This record gives sequence, structure tokens and C-alpha cells, in this order.
Amino acid sequence: MINFKQDDNGLIDVTKKPGGDKPLFGETQESTSNDGALDEPITEVENFAKMILDRMREENIPPTPNNYQLYFDRLLDEQSKDFKKHIFEIMELEEASSSSEEQLYQLETKLKEDIGYIKKMLSTISTVYNNFSKMLTISKKREKELDSISNPLAIQNIANSLHKDLSTVLGMSKKQLLELKQLYAKSNTIIQEISAGSIFDQEFSGLYNQKYLISQIDKETKAISQFNHNSTIVFAKLSSKVTKEIVSKKGILLATRTVAKLFLKTSRRSDVIAHYGDGIFAMVLKYTDIENAKRATNRLEDLVTAAHFFFDDKDIELGISIGVAKILPIRTTDDTVKCVLTALKQVDANPNAYLAVCAGDENESEE
Repeated sequence: MINFKQDDNGLIDVTKKPGGDKPLFGETQESTSNDGALDEPITEVENFAKMILDRMREENIPPTPNNYQLYFDRLLDEQSKDFKKHIFEIMELEEASSSSEEQLYQLETKLKEDIGYIKKMLSTISTVYNNFSKMLTISKKREKELDSISNPLAIQNIANSLHKDLSTVLGMSKKQLLELKQLYAKSNTIIQEISAGSIFDQEFSGLYNQKYLISQIDKETKAISQFNHNSTIVFAKLSSKVTKEIVSKKGILLATRTVAKLFLKTSRRSDVIAHYGDGIFAMVLKYTDIENAKRATNRLEDLVTAAHFFFDDKDIELGISIGVAKILPIRTTDDTVKCVLTALKQVDANPNAYLAVCAGDENESEE
């Protein structure tokens, strides 16, 4: 077992290397036999990594990459500000260099293809415009010719010539309009493919969309059935009292955006924050039971009520309604969502409450 202690800065340190005289990875037997080497501390980041693995082993959590990420975030909250700053700097560098190049490549390929179709559409539109301009010029020219001619035969010849010219231009325009329609269909298909693959909400920046939220609840439900840990889902929205006070659609939207920002502010990196729809925000709290979920919602509620929202020369005190539910393998994702939405409605019906737990989940948590 590795022994840890807190130094004066609140950073993790290790007093003894594991394995006695056995060499550590990357060391030789000769280096470990040196007494001075045994006393030398390893890096703070390595100490922190070992503490995470120890905690996961103690709580019987499989050391998968996703689980490690969750415990990394959770234990990082307990460290000093200097250590957190150091870790965040390292993570920023990693994120900048390890972004999903494959996804970016696919997106860029589709965008280039779509841009090609758009350029062709613009070129075709320009040609169609020129054709109609020619038709207008021809019509005006024949009109002037008719003004100076009274001979019926000459008039008939001019009319026939006009019909021939217009028919030629119209035939060309029909082909170009058909090409334009086909290009538009191809472009629209690509746009639909890009939209279908999008995981972020179009209305609230930084939040995932409903489709991604549902997929994550599905994924977490399967994980719980396999590893039997606790996870919860939190839904929140502006309270009905606040929406009635603001009245204006614009004001309600601005207040909702404020709640969305606070939702992101109070979340951990491992939490899934999404916009479910209609101003309802969701937070998937992995490895979190009902009681800890309540504590998280308490922080969120404190942040929201402390925020100042000015609209129409009024300082409005914001408030939210919160519903909480356990993610359970014994019910479907749809049932979990319905349960948490029901809890949300219960809060709206009770002006003295801001939080409700899905029926039965709180008792099960206590057991």
C-alpha cells in the first residue's frame, strides 16, 4: 500500500515506494538499491495518479479510462489551487494536441463537398439570371420593331422570331433550373448529415443536445447494470414564479441563458450538461447517489438565487425548479426521463419547494 501525506501546500506526497527493493518501471536494480534514491519523492502528478488508483481499488471500481477520468475530476477538487492550476495547464496542452483529428477530417470533407455544391448553385443561378436578362432584352427589341411596322406579314415574322428566341432561352433555363434543384438536394443532404452528427445544442452554447443526453443516459444505464454503482440525473429550469414575474419571452430567454451559464459553472468536467428542450437543462452525475446529487443541486440553487438579473428596469431574483432521479437498470431511459420530469412538475406545483426526487428513488437510496 502506498502511504500519502499532505505537504504545506496541500499537495500529495509519498513516503515510501511500493514493492520494497523491486525496481520500479523505468528503473534498474542498481538505482533502487541506492538508499538516497528511495528517499527521493516522485512527481506530484504521479503521486496524484497513484492516489486515484488506490481510491478506485478501495471502492471496487474497474480502472477503465472513463472511470479514471471521473475519479480524477472528483479527487482533483480536493487538491490545492496551485496543484489544480498545474494540472489544468497540462490538460489544456493535451486537449490542444489530441483533438479528434478523424472527426475533424470527416467534417471538413463534408463541408468542402457542400461548399462545392453551393459554388455550383451560385454559378447556375448567375447563368439563369443572365438568360432571363437576355429574354427581357429580346422582348424589348422586338417590341420596338413592332412599333414601326404595320405590315401583317412582317409582324407575324417578328412574332415567330420572338417565339423562337424565347423558346431557346427557356429551354436552356429549364435545364439549369433542374441542375439547380439537384445541387440543392445534394447540399441539403450533407447539411442534414452534419446536423444529425452534431452533439451540441444550437440554442445554448457549450451544452450538449437532447440526442446526446439520451445516448449518455443509455450508456450509463448499461454501465450500472454491469458494475452496480450509483449515478443520477438532474433536470432544472426557471421556476414558474420567475417566468410569471418576467412575462416577456425575451426576458425569459435571457434569464434561461443565465441559468445555463450557472449550470456549466457548477458542473465538473466529467458531468454531462445538456439542454433537454424548452428551457430544461440536464446534468448526468456519474458515480453520485441521491444525497450527493442533492448537495450539487444545493450549490446550483445558491448560485442562481445569488445572481442578479436586471430586466425592464427591475432587479429580479432568479429561482429554479429541480428534479432528481436515479439512473437504474431496472427502468428504461424513457422511464427515467419521465420520472425526473414528473418530479420537476411537482416542484412547480409547490411554491415552497425547489427540489423533488423521483418517486421511490430517495427511499431506495436510503436502503
